[in-house]
Formats: sequence, structure tokens, C-alpha cells
Amino acid sequence: MSIYALSDLHLYKSIQDKPMDIFGAEWDNHMEKLEEGCKILKDDDLLLVPGDISWAMYLADAYEDLKFINDLPGKKVISKGNHDYWWESHKKLKEYLDENNFDTISFLHNNFYEYGNIAICGNKGYFYNFNAFKENADASEKLMHDKLLYEREISRLELSLKMADESGIKRKLVQTHYPPSKSGLEPDEKVLELFEKYGVEICVYGHLHSAAQKKKFEGQFGNTYFHFVSCEYLNFTPKLIIE
Repeated sequence: MSIYALSDLHLYKSIQDKPMDIFGAEWDNHMEKLEEGCKILKDDDLLLVPGDISWAMYLADAYEDLKFINDLPGKKVISKGNHDYWWESHKKLKEYLDENNFDTISFLHNNFYEYGNIAICGNKGYFYNFNAFKENADASEKLMHDKLLYEREISRLELSLKMADESGIKRKLVQTHYPPSKSGLEPDEKVLELFEKYGVEICVYGHLHSAAQKKKFEGQFGNTYFHFVSCEYLNFTPKLIIE
């Protein structure tokens, strides 16, 4: 029973007109690469998938992509990314899984997932780059919008952590789509405060591609170890997080 992570799958079987190779040669035949890379998973392993799952616009249109994930080895916990427009309420998502017999997928949405003695918590997150706007008076409206989105995601993260804490589970792992940072290169202090408060051991995140990966950060910050797990960065192979 090991835990792996791999984000930003950007699947397109459901819509057929969004091949990812336009973003670079490494994305050529990337779904085949994903299928091959995931062969390292065993049926009792857990794969964390923090966002940007499918290019589908509606849940009904995401069938082929969710089936692709469901058919991979192991259990999967999926959380939302900024491109997951098909995402619905947790109730509707669970009903969709049941209707289609997708029995290896669970959704992380204002809840937590229990795996052995570990609670998987998380949110979508939001990349609130305060420094980009603070000296631009014309950007004040955007700044306020970003601040509201950021604070909403902080609240959702704390809700997930609090629910896990109240269940009595001590070990906690967080998956979030956006880098949990305001400006890149290191974690946001509010996130670290929450992680310290609730005893978060590990955080995995994605979202960054191409040149933006220069803003990734990994390693120990406070009492939490951070992993960057965007799939092309990992050559489309899940990263072992806990053995």
C-alpha cells in the first residue's frame, strides 16, 4: 500500500480535438505514456491526481477520460484544477461514478479521503501573486478578485483539514492544484500556518508547465515536505510519495 502522485493529466479522449502535442514534443502520445508509466502501480496503491484531469466542458462529456483513469491500476483520489470545467458538486460527482461503475475513483471536494492511517485533504488552491499587482493602481479590482479567490480556497483547505482532524486521524497529506504560494519559490505563510496547525506531513501540487516550472519549489518547509508532480515534469510516471 503505497501512495503516488501525478497531476495535470490533461486527457482528451472525451473530446478528441485537444491533443497536447501542440505544447511541446514531450506531450506526443502522452496518454500512451501515462498508461505505460502507471504500470508501476499495484491494485492496493493510491494515486493522487491534483487537478487538470480532462479537457471536457461537461461531466457527461468526461466519460472516456474518467474511464481511462478508472481503468489504471490502483485507487485514485482526484481534486479539481483550473481547467476542469466539467466539475460538479460532490453529490453529482459521486452519483456519476456510481452510475458508470467507476469504482477506483474518489473525488476530493470539501471533504477528505481516508487511506489506512493517513487522511488525504486538499483543495484547488489559487496562485495569488500579490507582488504583480500591489504597485499598479489600475489592477486593484483584479487584486481584490484574486484575494477573494485565494481566501475562499484557504477556507476550503481548512475545512478539509478540520474534518480530517475531527475524525482522529493524525497523519495528513494535502493535494492541491495550484502551487501553495503567493509569488513562487516558497510556500505561502498562511498555508504553512494551516499545515503547522493541523500537522500536515506532505503536500503535492502541480499546475506549472514549460517555463513556469522555474517557480516550482520542493523539499522541506517547516514540518511539511512539498512535491511538485506535474506529469510531463515526471515523464508521465507517478512519483512515489509514501512507501
